[in-house]
Amino acid sequence: MEPGTDAVAMERDSIFRQGWRDSRSASKGPGKLLEQPRWITTGLVALGALSLAGVAAANAVTVARTEALTAVTQGDSVVAMRSGEPAPDLGTVAEFRDASGMSWPAIVIEVTTTQVHAQLDGPRSLVVGELVVPAAEDRLIDILVPRLW
Repeated sequence: MEPGTDAVAMERDSIFRQGWRDSRSASKGPGKLLEQPRWITTGLVALGALSLAGVAAANAVTVARTEALTAVTQGDSVVAMRSGEPAPDLGTVAEFRDASGMSWPAIVIEVTTTQVHAQLDGPRSLVVGELVVPAAEDRLIDILVPRLW
């Protein structure tokens, strides 16, 4: 056979395609038609394991909620108005923020049905803003999927 002839091309074709032809002509047993590569099964198992780990982590992690109450400073104290949210505990560390975004730490010293009084670390001029107090902690899963359970 001379290079470049049709016989050489046919022989080369038959060498490279013989395995493919054999696999196509072989009879398929049960389950062979739906057989998938191993990496797909491994990937699906890994995806399932990561999903379970994510659900377990979301069930264990908690997220702190805060409430922002309208407030005004009077010297070294802050008076905030409550409107039905749960009352913060005495001694709770809070934060007073003015309209410009500046913030100062405060400690809750008195709670009534309508007001929250907090103590600042020093006197301030009359400033209107908000008193941010911790409200509760929620599980992350309850925030992400609120109506599931």
